Amino acid sequence: MNQRKLSPESNRSRLGWSCFEVFAAIILLSLPLGVGLTLTDQFSPAVGVYGAIATAYLSVTLICVLYSYASRLDRIEMQKLEERYRSIYRVIAISQSSPRITADGTNISVGDYGWEAEPMFKDGLLYLQGLNEKWQVVWYAGFQPEQLERICDKPRSQYYLPNTWVCAGAQPPPCPFPVLSASTASLGFPQRVMFPFIQGIKVKHPDKQL
Repeated sequence: MNQRKLSPESNRSRLGWSCFEVFAAIILLSLPLGVGLTLTDQFSPAVGVYGAIATAYLSVTLICVLYSYASRLDRIEMQKLEERYRSIYRVIAISQSSPRITADGTNISVGDYGWEAEPMFKDGLLYLQGLNEKWQVVWYAGFQPEQLERICDKPRSQYYLPNTWVCAGAQPPPCPFPVLSASTASLGFPQRVMFPFIQGIKVKHPDKQL
């Protein structure tokens, strides 16, 4: 296999609001204000205030409906990920030519546990995420089947974490199958592949290098 250089343009996971949160904030701020100002100009300040209140109520209702729908879709996606990527492996051999992303100062070690994850590229490799005890991704890499030893089914999909424990403010138990390294550096919590962003890092597809 040819060596695959991913050309990372950033070594940190992006932090910020989700698209849905930005969309909801725009609706809650702009729509009632715009309606209120329009009604004030055409009728009176009192009509504008009542119109803004009514619009805000309708906006909140719309956001709740959309949020419920988005949550249902998210649960379906999480279930698909859980069923499709079920296994935990141990690394028994390492190839320097395989695609990988690692946190600063960390390496993949023989004996590391890896949680089966979405593939970075459609190249037939098995992709794993190496997690630390805090459920954060230390490395993300592809392996040939003979480089891995299957250990067991996952006790819990790593993709569920940000939507349950963390968002609820709970302290998660230690990850039961962490990597050997005790490095504090990480790529953040497990994220979906949103090419060209993989685990918050912008990469170039190996077939499109200059």
